[in-house]
Amino acid sequence: MGGLEKAATLAQVGQFYFAGVGQFYIGANIHVISIGGTSFKRYLELAALLNIKVAAIRDNDGSYEENCVENYADLVTEHARIFADADNQRSTFEIGLYADNTAICDELFAPGRRTLTPQQYMLANKAEAAFELLGKKADELVVPGYIAEAIAWLRA
Repeated sequence: MGGLEKAATLAQVGQFYFAGVGQFYIGANIHVISIGGTSFKRYLELAALLNIKVAAIRDNDGSYEENCVENYADLVTEHARIFADADNQRSTFEIGLYADNTAICDELFAPGRRTLTPQQYMLANKAEAAFELLGKKADELVVPGYIAEAIAWLRA
């Protein structure tokens, strides 16, 4: 994932936090960062050492049990949890976001499209789609369940 794609996803997570809580996450002393695959587990280890909460949100990449449960089983603690869509058909953030917001995504991304479906467009143009959703429909988006769960866990 390129830098702009990560920035777009981070902006969407920030909007989801605001939509669910009514304040920006920065004011709640929560930090949203992008964690690369090679350092992902290190952040979970740091959570335990520093006694802070880390909600790691990730794609299930088509195998929730293997990629999100088994892969982190020894690192999930009272301070660190993995949040991902448990439905293997919703393997990426964009696929799940489309499934939860089909009418909105079709309205924005279907007109004039000849070869790509709205979901295919979102997958091929992640940053553009994310910023368009935020710019035009931010207040109408349904927050994916696993992201809402991560926000609630952090606030508990």
